[in-house]
Amino acid sequence: MFLCVIRQKLSEKSGAVVVLVVFALTALLGATALVIDAGMVYHRNVQLSNAVDAAALAAIQALPGAPALAQSLAECYALKNGVSADNLNIEISEDNHEIKVEAKSTVNHLFAQILGINSTDVVKSAGAKIGNLSAVSGAVPFSIEAQELIYNEEYVLKSGSGGGKGGGGQHTGWFGALRLGGNGASNYEKNIKNGYQKEIAIGDLLEVENGNMSGPTTRGVNYRIAQCQHTPACTSASYVETCPRLVTIPVVEPCGKKTVKVKGFAKFFLERVDGQGNQNNVWGTFVQLHTIGEMTEDEEADYGIYVSRLSY
Repeated sequence: MFLCVIRQKLSEKSGAVVVLVVFALTALLGATALVIDAGMVYHRNVQLSNAVDAAALAAIQALPGAPALAQSLAECYALKNGVSADNLNIEISEDNHEIKVEAKSTVNHLFAQILGINSTDVVKSAGAKIGNLSAVSGAVPFSIEAQELIYNEEYVLKSGSGGGKGGGGQHTGWFGALRLGGNGASNYEKNIKNGYQKEIAIGDLLEVENGNMSGPTTRGVNYRIAQCQHTPACTSASYVETCPRLVTIPVVEPCGKKTVKVKGFAKFFLERVDGQGNQNNVWGTFVQLHTIGEMTEDEEADYGIYVSRLSY
């Protein structure tokens, strides 16, 4: 009799244990689904985020001049990061100054299907924009007046009194040279050779350098051209971005007889210096370049030197 009671109690407890085990296994499977499947979604989120960031930053380097190339670069970088063209959407703004890249993916779950959740859609987007450079260091002491500049065209960066396209020769006694960090021929020549190392910003007022200054101009420009040691030699159509022949020039507007106001900055490839005295001209080809620096929202400062950043 006593043994029968014991067997009955054990049988009752075994049934309770089975129920508890079932509930425990269900909870364990749920936790496994949460950890593994949520981890898969998180991992895909990170992958897509990196993919759209890389695609946007690569593509923006081709804007504003080559939107078709920007589209191709975005697709290429997205593909390298595991996003197919079918799951990619690329939008370029009308002014070619901004790009949006959106990618999507479906993550198929493993354990969460037990709970009726078969998959999760992941969508990530990134935008990048270009803006104009607000300040520079290393500018050379030449200038060009504010105007619409045409890529791959030659301009006079410092002219003799004969003037020239884009030059400053039309202003009495001033031929486009700037007085940066002090006066004197030696300081002027040094700034041509090495660039003026202090910062110049949009809105700054700069003193002009009077006279032809043909000797220091010729020596400084020829020195700078000779510093290009690249093979093949750089040209305006094909150059190394760190080449000494690439110079930054303030774009200015006259502000009185002895000062000019900085409206922006442009990049030129130094072609040559020719002539003496009032026939002494420095020629450069206008180029477009992306660089690193602070961005200004001033749309009037658009003279071909661009900085880029992710916009979201």
